[in-house]
Amino acid sequence: MYLQQAYIEYIAPIGSGITIDAGKFVTWAGAEVIEASDNINSSRSILFGYAIPFAHTGIRATYTPFKDKWTVGAGIVNGWDNIQDQNNAKTFMFMSNWTPVKWFNWVVVGIVGDEQTIDERARLAAATAAPSLANPDGGGFDDLTDPSVPGNTALFGGKIWDSHDHGARALIDTTMTFTPWDKFTFAINADYAHEGGVPKFNGPGNRTWWGVAGYLKYQFLKKWYVANRTEYFNDEQGVRTGRAQTLWESTLTVDWALSDPLHIRFEYRHDDSNVNSFSDHRGVRQNDIDLHRGGNNADKQDTIMMQWLYKF
Repeated sequence: MYLQQAYIEYIAPIGSGITIDAGKFVTWAGAEVIEASDNINSSRSILFGYAIPFAHTGIRATYTPFKDKWTVGAGIVNGWDNIQDQNNAKTFMFMSNWTPVKWFNWVVVGIVGDEQTIDERARLAAATAAPSLANPDGGGFDDLTDPSVPGNTALFGGKIWDSHDHGARALIDTTMTFTPWDKFTFAINADYAHEGGVPKFNGPGNRTWWGVAGYLKYQFLKKWYVANRTEYFNDEQGVRTGRAQTLWESTLTVDWALSDPLHIRFEYRHDDSNVNSFSDHRGVRQNDIDLHRGGNNADKQDTIMMQWLYKF
């Protein structure tokens, strides 16, 4: 079972009140959230899955200097989607949520901190290990050929990480939402991230990923709406998806409110990549046996979905 969030909240009686949360909480970043009922589409965006974190563990504070107009926040957390810290560094984040007029909202989120992993227990075990084929002299923190030591590579030599707190990951996320008319909602979400010290064959390197998503919702009847999401994600170095590629997708969703808490959604989604990153299992019949072509051998994918949604 995945614990989405669990934190203690305290409102300090300073000004309009400073809200302080300590524990695990969902991220400020992104246009979409984990709860399906709060998104206009059934499926989640590529940016939600790959560009941003889901949750953080640490402490954060928010303050509203101008009521119903502007909220700011800051926090210190262990990292991205991890409860226990994975190194000596902390991750810092800030948030600005501005609503200058009732039909426009602008959220900006920044997150920066070291995300590289060093397992001290494995490092200690390798340092005190008996001689082996890979390490004939036994343990030692300075040996650069033992593959059991995190930060080392036996094939190419040299340390992957110079220190525990080197190669920070920085993310800037922004979402603008427009509601100029009661029946229409427009939104745009953009992400840009950079990370240094990422392992590669010839030593640490820099990686970037970025993307943009546009949303449109039209409430054409009281109990019906149609929504479209179209997005583009650039992961040319494959640091987030595991494969160097650029992705785009477009999703069309129809929502029918059968009652106040019960909804049914119909959705069509098309995904596309510049490389073969989708599985293609079209049947091939031979000698009355259905064979399938496994592996990633398709550069596009189409999905049809029906979802029952009960809000409570």
